[in-house]
Amino acid sequence: QRAYWFMTANHPTPELPLQEHHAHLLSDIDRWPPVLRAVLEATDPGEVLCGPIMDLAPFRGWSQGRVVLLGDAAHAMTPCLGQGGCMAMEDAYVLAELIGDGQRWRDALLRYEALRRPRTARAMRMARLFGRLLQVEGRFWRWLRRKLMPLTVPKDPARTMGWLLADCTQVHSLRR
Repeated sequence: QRAYWFMTANHPTPELPLQEHHAHLLSDIDRWPPVLRAVLEATDPGEVLCGPIMDLAPFRGWSQGRVVLLGDAAHAMTPCLGQGGCMAMEDAYVLAELIGDGQRWRDALLRYEALRRPRTARAMRMARLFGRLLQVEGRFWRWLRRKLMPLTVPKDPARTMGWLLADCTQVHSLRR
C-alpha cells in the first residue's frame, strides 16, 4: 500500500544530494506535532523529493494542430487541494469522449478546452488560496490561521465543495 503526502516550509530548498533530504526534513520538524514526525520517519528516504511548490497561469490555447495539453501541462496547480491528478484524469476522459464522438479534431479540441477551463481554473484558485493560508508568516498571522482554518472545514461538504466532489457533470452533458 502506498500513500502520498506533502509538507511545506517557508524557506528555500537546500542544495542537498537527494538522499539527504529525508534527514534534513527530520531535523526541521522538531516543533511540529509528533504524528507528522512519525509519518516522515515511516517514509523511505529514497522516496522523499524536495522542491518548490509552484503553479502556473493556464496557457492560452491548450492545443495546436492535433497536439493538446492536459493536466499540469495545461493548468499546473499546487498540491494544496490534492486535485492535480484528478483534474488530469477528468481532462483525459472529456477529451476521449469528444474525440470518440466523431467530431472534427479541431472542434473537439476547442470544445474540450471550453468545457474544462472553468473547472480547472476554479481548482487552481482554491489551491492557491489554501496554499497562501498554509504559508502565512508572523505570530499574528499564524494565530489567525489557527483560528480560521477550522472554519474552512465545511459542515456540509456536498453543499460547499460540491463542485469539486461531484462527478464531472460535463461528461454527462457530452452524451446527450
